[in-house]
Amino acid sequence: MPFSKKTSFYCLYLGLFLSLFSFVDRWQTYHLQVIKFQQAESRLSAEKEKRIIILRHFLKEKNSPLTAYAAQFVEVADEYHLPWTLLPAIAGKESSFGKHVPYIGAKNSYNPFGWGVNNGRVIVFSSWSEAIWTVGASLRRRYFDRGLVRPTSIESRYNPLSYHNDHNWRRGVEYLSWLLEQELPFEQNLSYRVSNDTMFDSQTVNMLPWVL
Repeated sequence: MPFSKKTSFYCLYLGLFLSLFSFVDRWQTYHLQVIKFQQAESRLSAEKEKRIIILRHFLKEKNSPLTAYAAQFVEVADEYHLPWTLLPAIAGKESSFGKHVPYIGAKNSYNPFGWGVNNGRVIVFSSWSEAIWTVGASLRRRYFDRGLVRPTSIESRYNPLSYHNDHNWRRGVEYLSWLLEQELPFEQNLSYRVSNDTMFDSQTVNMLPWVL
């Protein structure tokens, strides 16, 4: 028996109502997801800003020419999923945070990381910024992507002399990372802590001879 016009209208209205209900439900789900995403973005932004402030203050205390590049250190770490303390710690160990870099004649190498410095050869960058971005990308590509992600394994390639002797390089990088990590009450979501908190205590850290 064919439906009456009245029944057809009821079915049509019911279908429209159910479609509208489904749309509202999907919209609410989407809206909640957007809110959660915005909240997560806000938290990450706040954490990033805090890392920048901590690093800037730390470098300023060291009278480092890299102080103005604190934001770039953090941006590079986030871009390449590196520990945010790793590059500053390497710069601290290799050049006392950029205060003692190689010069080619009278030309600044802008190389605070000791990157490619070997047997009198020096890689020269055009700026501190270029050095930070280049070395950050290279650490990701040549070390982390090949499984060299811990200070010991990084040292084996970055500074083989230290690796096969007293591990002075690794210990320095770990300690300087530890100093920065103490200022941050949360774990970085994208990476791990460079140092192990159990390695250092307040009675011994000031006695370590390899800290610049």
